[in-house]
Amino acid sequence: MHPKFRLCSKVRHPNEFALMIFDIIFESFSVGFGLQAFKGSLEQQTNGDVHMSEFEGTVVINGNVVNVAQKLALLKKSEAERDQAKSLVAEQVALIDQLRGTKHDLEKKIRDMEKDLEKNRKRLDESNSALKASLDSNISLKSGLSDCKRYADRILSAVERACPPPPPPPKRVEEPKVEEPAADAVDDADEPIPAEIVLTEEVGAEEDNEEKTA
Repeated sequence: MHPKFRLCSKVRHPNEFALMIFDIIFESFSVGFGLQAFKGSLEQQTNGDVHMSEFEGTVVINGNVVNVAQKLALLKKSEAERDQAKSLVAEQVALIDQLRGTKHDLEKKIRDMEKDLEKNRKRLDESNSALKASLDSNISLKSGLSDCKRYADRILSAVERACPPPPPPPKRVEEPKVEEPAADAVDDADEPIPAEIVLTEEVGAEEDNEEKTA
């Protein structure tokens, strides 16, 4: 048994398996195994049939005709498809990694938005409670002011009953003024008062005061 046949059982990929088989075939040609197989194919078989290869590039191995050129072309095609599949897989893996990173970023943004939403919700609840407390205090303040006004009205009414206000003064009827013609004579107030008269008046006033005190 060729030593590479033992390695074929360990190969998992079909393309690698086919490539190894072709290597075995070419090595067999180099040692004359292909020629012996071709000669053996010319001999009469047990069933009386003779298998011969009439086309160029074909060999007969254990009674099986193998077109080497066709197999090599299929191998190259398979390798090209394999490379294309590898590139496609690499692109898909890169795309998956990119999408995974985008998903991670979106999940982080969603978590941040949820935290902001929770904070804003708490602030809204606090604002609503503060607004409700302010409305309650305004209502109580309005009720207190209305009570104060009612009490003030009662006190004023009681004071008015106890101390009624004085009656309003009668209206004065103004008499028409009669304008008198201006006199040509000089008024006494305009004349100067003698100093002797002023002194006598002051002395008389002082004597009257002394008599009252005595």
